[in-house]
Amino acid sequence: MSMVWPCPLTVDAYASMGRAVQVPRPECPSCSRPAVFWSGYWRHVRWLGRCRKIFIRRVRCRACRVSHALLPAFTLAWRLDAAEAAGAVIGLVASGRCGVRPAAARVGVPHTTARGWVRRFAVRAGELAVSFSALAVELGGEAPRPQPDRCRSAVAAVGAAFAAAAAGKIKPQIERILPLSRAAQAHELVEQGLSQGKIVLDPTLDLTERT
Repeated sequence: MSMVWPCPLTVDAYASMGRAVQVPRPECPSCSRPAVFWSGYWRHVRWLGRCRKIFIRRVRCRACRVSHALLPAFTLAWRLDAAEAAGAVIGLVASGRCGVRPAAARVGVPHTTARGWVRRFAVRAGELAVSFSALAVELGGEAPRPQPDRCRSAVAAVGAAFAAAAAGKIKPQIERILPLSRAAQAHELVEQGLSQGKIVLDPTLDLTERT
C-alpha cells in the first residue's frame, strides 16, 4: 500500500538527499497506531527529460502487519513521470496552446505517454469543470465562463480555483496545528464535532520533534 505525504522538496532536492531524506512518521491508516520505519526501496522519477533515482521510505504497522510506502507528493504511484509533468502537458494541450507532441517535448516525455494523459483528462473534463468551478466560488472567487470545448472549460475551472485559493479571500479559522503523525486524532476531533475551526496538519512538526 502507498501513502502520499506533502513533501516541500523539489525532485532534485529530494533526490540529492538519497537515503538521508527526512520523512515524517505517520500513524497506521487502519488502526491509528504509530507505524515504525521499515527499510525502503529505490525508484526512478522522470522530470524534464531526466530520470532521478530517489529513495522511498517504508513504514510498517506492527499491529496490522501491513507496510506502506511513503510517496512524496511529486510522485505518482506506478508511474515513472512526476505529477507536475502530467499537469503541464494537460494544461498546454487542453488550453489549446500547442499539440500533444510539442507539449511532450517540452517536459521530456514520450508523445504516447502525453497522449494517454490528455485522453484520460478529456474523459473526466466535464466533471472536473463543474467541481472546480464550484470550488472557486466556495473560495470566494468567480466561476469561469463556459468554453466551447469541455477540456478548456476544465482547465479554466482549475485555474480559477487555484487563483481564488491564492488570493486568500476566505480566511479559515485555524483552531490548532498538529503534526502529520497525529492525522488520526485530527480526523477523530472533526468527526466528533469537537473542533470549532480548521485543523492543520504540518509535516515539518514531525521532523522538529524528532530532532
